[in-house]
Amino acid sequence: MNKDLEDKYKTLYQAYHKSHRRYGQGTSLVRMSGKIKEVALSLNAKTGLDFGCGKAKPYKKKFIQNKLGLESVDLYDLAIKRYEVLPNGKFDIVMCSDVMEHVPLENIEPTIDFSKIEFMCFLLYIN
Repeated sequence: MNKDLEDKYKTLYQAYHKSHRRYGQGTSLVRMSGKIKEVALSLNAKTGLDFGCGKAKPYKKKFIQNKLGLESVDLYDLAIKRYEVLPNGKFDIVMCSDVMEHVPLENIEPTIDFSKIEFMCFLLYIN
């Protein structure tokens, strides 16, 4: 994503997260966890990246990794200081849930700039 666009969205979503404390808990992924686990098991996947994890509430107690069938999950969310750096590396599965419907159509391609990471499967869920 280009730097100007990234800064614009980052500022916008940081403000929204601050003013709406219950927004972006990262719980939408839980609803999809059964299907994700099916895919993970079929691919013998061990690692994942939650692209747009929000405040990552389901990860706080580590129960979500078991529901997803993954040994480890890295977290990324542009608007959350703790998760704002996209991890470099190789992931078996990249999960993106309840994110892309908030991005204008013309900005989807630069938003999904995965030039820093490698993955076997990309799962996109639109709410």
